[in-house]
Amino acid sequence: NGSAGVHKIVFSGNKDATTFQLGMREVQYKNTSENPSITPRTVTVDIVDKDNNTGISATATINVIPVNDAPIKGGDYAGALN
Repeated sequence: NGSAGVHKIVFSGNKDATTFQLGMREVQYKNTSENPSITPRTVTVDIVDKDNNTGISATATINVIPVNDAPIKGGDYAGALN
């Protein structure tokens, strides 16, 4: 929606709540940064079905845990390691 760090996924259509729930189960979070921020990510889901029934909001927090990458051999002076 244009706000920094805020992303919005919209499921819409003439479907029932079960269909939206199945779709939400396929949503994944993937951070491809080599140096990700450890700031927690908050996800809130609101659903309105085809009959305009509003579900109960669900909120989850994603905690990013940085991983130290193993060193790799490379560059102009790459050679065998003994």
